[in-house]
Amino acid sequence: HYVISEDGATVSLKAAYLQTLPAGNYKLHVSYKPMGESYVEQEGNESPALTGLDLNVQKIDGTVSVTNAPDKTYDGQEAVIEYSTNNSAGEVLVEYKKQTEEDQAYTAVAPKNAGEYTVRVTIREDADGNYTEALSEPVNFTISKKAVTIQGTSVEPSKIYDGNVTAIIKEKGTLSENYDGEQLSITVGTAAYADKTAANGKTVTFSGFELAGEAKDNYELTGQP
Repeated sequence: HYVISEDGATVSLKAAYLQTLPAGNYKLHVSYKPMGESYVEQEGNESPALTGLDLNVQKIDGTVSVTNAPDKTYDGQEAVIEYSTNNSAGEVLVEYKKQTEEDQAYTAVAPKNAGEYTVRVTIREDADGNYTEALSEPVNFTISKKAVTIQGTSVEPSKIYDGNVTAIIKEKGTLSENYDGEQLSITVGTAAYADKTAANGKTVTFSGFELAGEAKDNYELTGQP
């Protein structure tokens, strides 16, 4: 664990040994054996010199940083965060909050709904106490709304002239994407012919169709059917 200089004046502890010591305070004692002889306590013998040395092994400063850009379009799944740290043995805590909220609102629950969020990562001290706790810089990210369209909307193929332009909707259609099942639905709007005159092959225009349900705020309807 140590090396003694040729003149015996210097004792050097090897780095390989020092690196095995957990962080903390130590007292090193160095005793000397002149001419390589062990000390024998008897009259006329002087006890060998004893040197004490205080040694402080400091903790390594823990580091952690978010390494990916977690921005994404809503897909019904939680945000995925990647990070790097020099302390692989420390407990990891990933926390999120909405960008408009105070720090007290941080939670370990990863967001999946559309919105603007902030994430931070904490690495706790390792069990051996060799690394200090580390906190990353906060990183802002956005989960954008999923753009959807309504497909397959249709009207009754014919109607008896009644003096108005209203067309009767037969099929309300389906959404191009739906990650939330029954929590996302279509509010049916209206359909109208270009004019009220009787004719074949008339153009129909849809309006007033909207998204409904608990998950509607995660989507953006980009147009009418």
